[in-house]
Amino acid sequence: MSQSPDKSGGAFGTASPLSESNSSGAVLPENRAESAPNERLRTVIRAFHAEVGSPLAAVAIRLELLRNRESLDPATSALIEELSRSIGEVIESVRRSLKDLRDLESTSRWQP
Repeated sequence: MSQSPDKSGGAFGTASPLSESNSSGAVLPENRAESAPNERLRTVIRAFHAEVGSPLAAVAIRLELLRNRESLDPATSALIEELSRSIGEVIESVRRSLKDLRDLESTSRWQP
């Protein structure tokens, strides 16, 4: 008597991060050689966005709040302006890098 796969990941109840369900809910294993690198790339993209992109955006917002204060001396205003430009350039670079990574993932050109 064999056990049938369940929605939690198979005959023994262990879920696989590299599996998907068909319309009946049965878990279908994917080709690990093809999907593992793409899954890793997706993980890197998410981490890069969360750990680099979001904090940079927060810094840019804080600089903008500082820039809008009326009581800043000219030297401080100039420094904030310079920092804002620099952060903006870094944010654009991060956006381009993330776009390139997403394009790479979507075209499945990723090779281990």
